[in-house]
Amino acid sequence: MSDPRIPNDVRKQVNDRITDQSSGTIAQVVEAGKSSQKRREDAKKKKEEEAKAKSGGGGGGGGSSST
Repeated sequence: MSDPRIPNDVRKQVNDRITDQSSGTIAQVVEAGKSSQKRREDAKKKKEEEAKAKSGGGGGGGGSSST
């Protein structure tokens, strides 16, 4: 799916530059993207966990029952 705001000639120029690069350069870009995505996911999880802990939603548990 193409972004209509990006002209086709610009897209072609970018694609041409990518294909002209060595595979090592492309691998670095891919790894940087994966690393960035993982950091964002980790930060989101941490934020959700902190919000859950702050709201007291510890998942139940706790308490004891006597028989």
